[in-house]
Amino acid sequence: MKIDSASATGHPEGRVPAGAAISSAFRHGLNLRQVLLALVIATFTYRFIKRAIQNRVRPRRSHAAADEAFAAKNGCKPVRSVFPYKWPFALDLLYRQYQVNKTQRLLAFQTQFFDRLGSTIEFRLFGDIGFFTFNPKNIEAILSTNFEDYGLGSRSDALRAFLGEGIFTQDGAQWKHSREMLRRPFVKMHYQDLTGFGEHINDLITHLKSCSGIVDLQPFFFRFTLATTTALIFGQPIKDYASETQHAFARSFDHASLISATRIRLADFFWAYTPSKYTESCKTVKEYATGFVEQAMQSTDEDTSKPETKYAFIRDLYNEYKDPILVRDQLVNVLIAGRDTTAALLSWTFFLLVRHPPVLIRLRQEILAVVEEGTLNRGHIQKLRWLKCVLNESMVSVTIINLRG
Repeated sequence: MKIDSASATGHPEGRVPAGAAISSAFRHGLNLRQVLLALVIATFTYRFIKRAIQNRVRPRRSHAAADEAFAAKNGCKPVRSVFPYKWPFALDLLYRQYQVNKTQRLLAFQTQFFDRLGSTIEFRLFGDIGFFTFNPKNIEAILSTNFEDYGLGSRSDALRAFLGEGIFTQDGAQWKHSREMLRRPFVKMHYQDLTGFGEHINDLITHLKSCSGIVDLQPFFFRFTLATTTALIFGQPIKDYASETQHAFARSFDHASLISATRIRLADFFWAYTPSKYTESCKTVKEYATGFVEQAMQSTDEDTSKPETKYAFIRDLYNEYKDPILVRDQLVNVLIAGRDTTAALLSWTFFLLVRHPPVLIRLRQEILAVVEEGTLNRGHIQKLRWLKCVLNESMVSVTIINLRG
């Protein structure tokens, strides 16, 4: 929305912020559906005009020729399958994904299309073309051999409200720098003992023993990995805080993750889905992380003569960035990686083990033979070769990227 008279809006240059424009529309009697429809129409009009201008500068034929040349050079084959949809701009596909997500059946919903249409499928959402693939060669090209050719696109902006400026919202040189910065503290962690995991394992077992009948392990694993990850990177587990603080943080983290996943699927329209509760959840998570950064800095200032191990991860990051905001953002990025992927791997591994009893029996025998009596240590883990095989096979068989959102 733009009004020529600056005095009419009270804003410089006569521009009205998007949020203020929407609020004004509500005051004049428009409902949410009408406002969103107007925004979508306006955005599509803008993109249509933009694409028309681009085609005048670079005709569609030249685009096709460039694509054909790239395909010939890299041995690309045409995608023969297209996601089926009925509504304009594939809005029904987006709606169906939203519906199945409520019942946590998103992965099963997507898998049925792969079973029917093949390993690589084209989809058209909001007029843009994208692709789903689980073809091993395509995955290898994206994640390894041709990694530099791919970027995050709109996902970076869709996630920034939650994750800030971190490794999951960065591309290119910034991403490489973040990877190197985070690698160093993790290398140090590798040589730490495992005593810090004991209390969290005991808590997990205690909660599981109190259950009866069929037990859904995933919620327990998510609480377990949240506790271990906060202990490792923040220097203090979430369980040390008051019960209400624990629940508030966990709820905010879950909600921010869920809405962020939905915003990613909206691609360039992520901005249209920013509920007030999402904004509040992101704020809560960042305030929690900021508190630990401040504690780490205060601990360092109070006594620089003693080697500090409690906040070692935070201090290592601060020594590199010299910026508490960047440190906070990286902590949130590491937290979502450490909690979600680890919990998903544990969930899938147990899901597969109970369906393959001989593998479970052999794994148990190996653990009893190697560890015997005493405390588990890293030396034991290096000898558990069958355990490594089980985890590797689980990661090959299923995705460990959490699809709850």
